[in-house]
Amino acid sequence: MLITAKNTDAKPCWVTSYPSIMLGDSVNVLPHSGKDAPGGNTRVTVQPGGKVYSAVALFSGNVNTHTSEDFSIAMRDQTGDTGPATEQTSFGSDGTPSKFTWTDANVLNWNTAKPYDF
Repeated sequence: MLITAKNTDAKPCWVTSYPSIMLGDSVNVLPHSGKDAPGGNTRVTVQPGGKVYSAVALFSGNVNTHTSEDFSIAMRDQTGDTGPATEQTSFGSDGTPSKFTWTDANVLNWNTAKPYDF
């Protein structure tokens, strides 16, 4: 699941690390992917109108499968602390709400390029 953040301010801003994500009605924050490249403490500058990307890797198995179209996201600071979360709905490429299924999931660092070929 691609996560996109856009700087809508007139001044540059920065992100670091990876977003704090909770899927569906879970109260558990997803862990950082062990397969992600190091460098999560590096500031990524986002120019006005610019975008940064992260992704949630969803894995499905035969047990404990969950389905939702909602998730919560919060930004982390350089110490790993998070700000307030906002609830979001996932959307497919056609703009309609999209359900996703998972048994296990993790999240990638912010990056200026899309992490997968979406």
